[in-house]
Amino acid sequence: MKNKQDTQYRSYYFAYGSCMNRSSFQGTVHEFEVLGRAELMDYRVAFTRESDKWGKGGIADILFTPDHIMEGILYWIPNHLIPNLDRRERAGAEFSNPMYKRINVSVLFNSDPIEAFTYEVINKEDSEIAPSEKYKNAIIGGTDLLSSKYANNLKEHMIQLMK
Repeated sequence: MKNKQDTQYRSYYFAYGSCMNRSSFQGTVHEFEVLGRAELMDYRVAFTRESDKWGKGGIADILFTPDHIMEGILYWIPNHLIPNLDRRERAGAEFSNPMYKRINVSVLFNSDPIEAFTYEVINKEDSEIAPSEKYKNAIIGGTDLLSSKYANNLKEHMIQLMK
């Protein structure tokens, strides 16, 4: 865990969608430290809103689901770059139709609880929407630090939605 003084200048970010892909993420946040796999208890990934950013298809979201464990990548990023991430996720008041809102979550990293932020979809659809092929591939490209079981289940979930 980082020291308390560092948290004045940096924050923990829990990525679970395309931001897990470090090549994609670096285009938005050019300065970051990858800490590794983290777990968010009682949530799962779902594709609950359509977006055309990655081609027509659903975008990743977190859904409260008791007894589930969701995995993602924990980053340590400079606070001054968070607005770049907000723009990427279309989160905040500057957007007339924001896609996400930034929320705080408690994740487990190496069995330690860490307070981080992540993004949650606004205006969720009732049923999931298949991701585009491009978006699916970006997500899969970022699963190398996740457990193989979780990564395989996530990939299979996206493939099933696309059928």
